[in-house]
Amino acid sequence: MSDSGIDDVADRLRAWSAGRPLRRWNTRCVDIAEDPFVVALVRVGGEGRPAAIAYGKASSTPSVCSTPDSREPRAVAEMVETFGSALLTEFPAEEDLNSWPQLLLPDRSHLDLLHQMAFAYSFAKWPLADMGRLNTVGRLFNALFLQWQNPIQNTVLLASDALQSLYIFPASLARHGHLAFLLEWLVDHGNRVARRQAATRAEQRSVSTSLDGAFENQEIGDRLKRYEQSQRTHAPTATALKRVLEKEVLDRWQLARAAHQSIRLDDRPPNYGLRTLRSFSQRSWSRLWVLPRQKELSGERVYWRGTETDMSAVSAAEEMMTIELATQLRQEALAHGDVDIALSLVRRGKAVQGTVIASHSDAESLTVEYDNTDEIDFRQGTTYRPFGTAELQVKLVGADPSVRVAWFTVEKGTASFEIGEDIILIEYNPDFFVMNKIRNMSQQSTTALGQLLRAPLSRSGEAAAAGDE
Repeated sequence: MSDSGIDDVADRLRAWSAGRPLRRWNTRCVDIAEDPFVVALVRVGGEGRPAAIAYGKASSTPSVCSTPDSREPRAVAEMVETFGSALLTEFPAEEDLNSWPQLLLPDRSHLDLLHQMAFAYSFAKWPLADMGRLNTVGRLFNALFLQWQNPIQNTVLLASDALQSLYIFPASLARHGHLAFLLEWLVDHGNRVARRQAATRAEQRSVSTSLDGAFENQEIGDRLKRYEQSQRTHAPTATALKRVLEKEVLDRWQLARAAHQSIRLDDRPPNYGLRTLRSFSQRSWSRLWVLPRQKELSGERVYWRGTETDMSAVSAAEEMMTIELATQLRQEALAHGDVDIALSLVRRGKAVQGTVIASHSDAESLTVEYDNTDEIDFRQGTTYRPFGTAELQVKLVGADPSVRVAWFTVEKGTASFEIGEDIILIEYNPDFFVMNKIRNMSQQSTTALGQLLRAPLSRSGEAAAAGDE
């Protein structure tokens, strides 16, 4: 088990001893909007399409659309198109640095169903006569799914993940994905036994996109058979089916809104590293959706990311490396905003904690006697930043484990530390910014090549082409 795994087990045992969830970190490390767009979905059986969708701003009454039989392609497509029109309004092809749209979903299953709809509608030719808007909605679903995979994004938020990032729950990790279970633990029912019983009762109800099996058999099964036998014309049965589905999807929507309210009521200050990450999130979303959509609206041909995979091995490797570097960037940005996170990196060997024993501003060097209890994997040339400082960067030039001393040279800024001053140096990896530059250059080259290929031939070009023939 890794050190981080051991820490996690120890934290959950402390929460169990306290009889309640404990706060994770001293700051709020979730960048949640004041009024996000909340969406919940429900499906019947193993269908890859929703039977009901609830959506709307967290501060408003949700809209609900449903279909009595999700096996009927046209009815589902019309429902998704109605929902998608509202989603397109919420995620316009505009860039606003002062605000950002945010999608809040109850848990991962709801995101997965959005992704399945991206498969179904991004490039489909049927079942509607005019598939233009539905194709656009499908591509928006895919852009949202791809954006969620970026560790530094704040565009798509899963309520269950957000609560786990804020609190340590005294329960098995396998139960942490159940949103109602987590919310009941946060309610002050008294002692640990009362909280646990309330959370266990809440866990009995399904909050994912799938309905509880017994409930589905009892409330949906027979009615759906009768509706099918009537050639989908029996209005009372259709109404009864929609009533059940809409109640279920509204329950899930309300849970996501309750999670949003719980997060907004948290009195911890937001981690200021979130501001750094927000700008990167906006750039990522602009690359995935805003700029391609603007080009499409202006009549240009646009390359949209596929729903299955990167067809190019180079693109797949580039994406994997970007995600890995973005994870490191998020970790570092949040560590500079919360000393507890910084100390957790010290325990993992990703930061150095110690005392300044020499600082030479003329020679631009720094000597630290470190007191990490665990061994540090020192690598010569690694760049560090002092806790809470973005202007100063130092590079490791050597270390002597026998006397626990490390030497650094200043790469950027000026070192002005007092002898005897306590210091935490957090590992800094600039490769993320290098990778972003490479990606931008690659995209610009691809765009220029595409424009060149689409441009009409000049007369000299036509003559050369004729000569080649």
